[in-house]
Amino acid sequence: MESFIENTRGGALSSLLRGTHAQNLAAYKRILASSPVAASATQLDPFWDVVVVTAGDAQQRLVYEQRISQELDGGRIPSQAK
Repeated sequence: MESFIENTRGGALSSLLRGTHAQNLAAYKRILASSPVAASATQLDPFWDVVVVTAGDAQQRLVYEQRISQELDGGRIPSQAK
């Protein structure tokens, strides 16, 4: 069974979404691979402007901060992000 996206306009939308996803993934990989010294704020612009994380209480805030720190240490969040 074809998905809605594949069925829309003969798959043109599906192709567009796949292409956009591939471009965003490539940009993300470039950001992760760049050194913090060579990176500038403009390198982050194509990927995201702001990510906001909210917590309901102090314990949840601590868990979020620990997880973000782990992701930074593991190289899954660009080191230039603040």
